[in-house]
Parts: sequence; structure tokens; C-alpha cells
Amino acid sequence: MAALLLACLLSMGCGGVSGDDDDDADGDGDGDADGDGDGDGDGDGDGDGDGDGDADGDGDVTVEDVCDEAALAFCESAEECCGTGWPGGAIDQCADAFGENCIRRLGTAAADGDILLDPQAVPGCIDGLRATFAGCPPFEPDGNVSACDDAFVGQLGEGAGCDDEEECEEALECFWYGDDEGTCTLMPGGGEECLDRRCASGHACLEDYAGVPTCFPIGRDGDDCVTFDDWADTCAKPLFCDQNDRCVPDVSLGRPCDAHRQCLSNECTGGTCTGEERPPIEYCDPDQFTFDD
Repeated sequence: MAALLLACLLSMGCGGVSGDDDDDADGDGDGDADGDGDGDGDGDGDGDGDGDGDADGDGDVTVEDVCDEAALAFCESAEECCGTGWPGGAIDQCADAFGENCIRRLGTAAADGDILLDPQAVPGCIDGLRATFAGCPPFEPDGNVSACDDAFVGQLGEGAGCDDEEECEEALECFWYGDDEGTCTLMPGGGEECLDRRCASGHACLEDYAGVPTCFPIGRDGDDCVTFDDWADTCAKPLFCDQNDRCVPDVSLGRPCDAHRQCLSNECTGGTCTGEERPPIEYCDPDQFTFDD
């Protein structure tokens, strides 16, 4: 029975198996068989039928389009975590600041041909930003922001000068050696010696047991991890590496602890978490999300 169902789905020959009553077998109920739920048949989810993911119907996509839509997705994601909502105009103010910063960073590089846009990857970028604050985490957001890496395709090879991470080809990062301009560099990964105390994205530079600065993968909740001392392990904050070598949430004030790194306050005194914890994200304060670098 399962094999028959799979064959029907792959051939699109068994109308209605999705249960959405539109006979296109994609399960979204819009009748166009592309699975994005917008009814236009192009698969990008924006409803304009041009396939570029920017909802303007012109069939192209620009850095400005992506930055503006990404900004709105990010700000709306934060606002949804405020029970009373943001004051009128706050989302626009947040989106304007985010969008302008994005355009300033990437616009010139795109105009110079150092960055190309992949229209098919834009919806994934926007969806990732829209989920930035999914679940309203108290500290670090959990959204898949890295999905935007696929939308901005760097064209600069190893050794080329760069001003932004997105300008470099896949697997390369823009690394500054203390100069005014960065260089597209293959950064060290897990188990490799750090480069000027820095590592590839998703890794942290820590001294191994021999005292050598080494890159380690940054652990997320439930990941395997390594503990070095009372202060350092390979887990992202606010997590610590427990006795089972797994990343688990940090301990709050007044709870038992064995090491400073276990506490949200980074302070363990007499077997108890003490000191001051950093404040959580204040979702009802739009100014926390209106930034400019």
C-alpha cells in the first residue's frame, strides 16, 4: 500500500491523495500543483506567478527586494512574541533600519557583480528569517538565518579582497588580517588550529588539552560536546556541557552547580549559581530590534 501511494505521488497520477480536494496532489489546496499554497503555479509562495519570490510580479529580483522583504519578515517575527503587539509604525521603523543596513552592506557588491542573487533560494531565506524568533526564545533566536546564504551567491575566489562575507564563494569567508580590506579565506574547521584565534562559521576557537588554539564545532541543545575546565566547553550559550557530554540549558540563579560555565550568570559560588543573569530579550521593546552597524 505504501509503495502504491509513493508511486502515485511521484507520477502525480492519483488526484486527491493529499486530501485537499483540489486534485493536484500537492496538499496545499490551491490547485496549481507546486505545493506553495499561493495558486500561481511558480512554486515561490508569493502569489505573483513570476517565480522570483519577491511578490512584485516583474519576474526579476534585486538586492533591494530581498533586503526589504527579509527586514519585514525579521521584524514581524519579533513582534509576534509581544503579547500586546508593537505600537503603530514600530514594525515599519524596524524594517526600514534592517533593510537599509542590508542594502548598504550588499547593494554595492551586487552592482559590482561580486554577489549574484539566486531567485529560487529567496523564499527559503525569507522563511528562515520569518522563523527567527519561533517559540519566542528568551536569549538567542533559533531561526534558520543561514538559509539566506543560498540566496546571496558570492563570486570572489580564495585570496580575493572582500568587504562582506556574502561576496566570497561557497566555503570561503571574508577574513580581516588587521587590514582595511578582508580576504576571502578558507577558514579552519573542526580539529584544525585556529587562524588568528578565529575559525570557520559555526566553530569556536578554544585551547585544547595541550594548550593549542583549536577549532571546535559549536554545540546546540542535545549535541555532543567537550568540556575543558570550569569556564569553557564547546556548547553555545545559554547551554553547557553536562556529565553525559551533551549540551543542555544553563542553570538559573539559586540552582545547584559544579562550574561557572553551567550558570546563566557564569558564576558558581559554593555549589550554587550566583551573581546577575543577563536580561532576556524584551520582545515588547521595538528598539531592541532597530539596529544599525
